[in-house]
Amino acid sequence: MRILSALRSGVPAAERLNAVEQMANVVPLTREICLEAAAIKSTKRKEEASSFGIVDGIILSTARSLGQNLLTFDADFAREEDCVVLR
Repeated sequence: MRILSALRSGVPAAERLNAVEQMANVVPLTREICLEAAAIKSTKRKEEASSFGIVDGIILSTARSLGQNLLTFDADFAREEDCVVLR
């Protein structure tokens, strides 16, 4: 993780976080995103994806909360209409 490497190299973690926030859209983790993520994970696990984890659910739920498609290499997302899986 970049924060750990920043700490090891002596770069202040707050400085590194500020740089990331300037380059990226950091989305707050809301209650709604968390609840939707849990529901997505449960559904995916029941359907076919035994390796689909809560972090996967959070990523997909966050993209959906923004009305965005998800671009990924992870085949666990292949059956989702709003996901583009690269090969």
